[in-house]
Amino acid sequence: MAIAHLNGAWTAPSDAKISVFDRGFMFGDGVYEVMPVYGGKIFTKTAHLERLARSLREIRLTTRFSEDDWSQLLDQAVEKAGEDNALIYLQVTRGVAPERSHVYLAAEPTVLITVTPFTPNNEQDIVSLRVCTKEDFRWHRADIKVTSLIANGMIKNEALAEGYHDAIMVRAGFVTEATSSNVFMVVDREIMTPPKSELLLHGITILILKMILSSDFKSTGWLNKIGHVIESLHVPDVYKDFDVDVNPGEERTPEDYRMAYKSVLKETVWMTSLQMLSNLLLLVPLLVTGGIKVVFDVYRHKFFSSLQSE
Repeated sequence: MAIAHLNGAWTAPSDAKISVFDRGFMFGDGVYEVMPVYGGKIFTKTAHLERLARSLREIRLTTRFSEDDWSQLLDQAVEKAGEDNALIYLQVTRGVAPERSHVYLAAEPTVLITVTPFTPNNEQDIVSLRVCTKEDFRWHRADIKVTSLIANGMIKNEALAEGYHDAIMVRAGFVTEATSSNVFMVVDREIMTPPKSELLLHGITILILKMILSSDFKSTGWLNKIGHVIESLHVPDVYKDFDVDVNPGEERTPEDYRMAYKSVLKETVWMTSLQMLSNLLLLVPLLVTGGIKVVFDVYRHKFFSSLQSE
């Protein structure tokens, strides 16, 4: 069942109430994390809590919770919900201020946790997606997982209005990320992703991929040179061998990319799923019609029990 924890009280999500003067509501002054639960276990819990702690430090918000406190509280939430597969949403705001001010006034942080049922995707659910590129006009601290996502929503809905499923954001000729996911590509049979910076969220997926790539796993499929992750993705350089101009928002057709992946390009493309570590991860390629060839999103619902969070 769905359950909520708000400032120490357990309740149904529909009964959880916050003050209209909460700074999360008034200013978007808060950070959050979303964690999947598979088989009753929180996946990559430690990595998410480490990122939460970093976000809190960056916005100078102190709570009384240690990492162990957060971990126990999340486990308790999963237990109370009683769901094998679920999504955890954890949000921390600067709390209810005595007056509306840009100055950080003393207040107890607002802590919200919700657990809701979740049905993981399987291979039969995977469909090809059309995406375009859009100018990344967000603020310059996208590495902080803040609750204010208005720019992401604007870009996402622009893409939807134009007939695409999502957009890959580009800033000064460099790919940053999609509206709600990191970007991965396969070039010359090596996985590429933009480097860490303050302009994009430091995703959990890259940590999982690095763990896989540093293991003894050997691929026998079309991706057979996975020696390391190349942390650079400058759009013009990546496509200098193809007669394609890379301009945000400009649509491209599969014919533009006929030199790459000839055997799998169609009007709408998706490549054969790559099974890694006995289906630990499922990488799903997406055709990018606005300047990028193939992008991989990672579905985290398949993983070894040995890699489940304690």
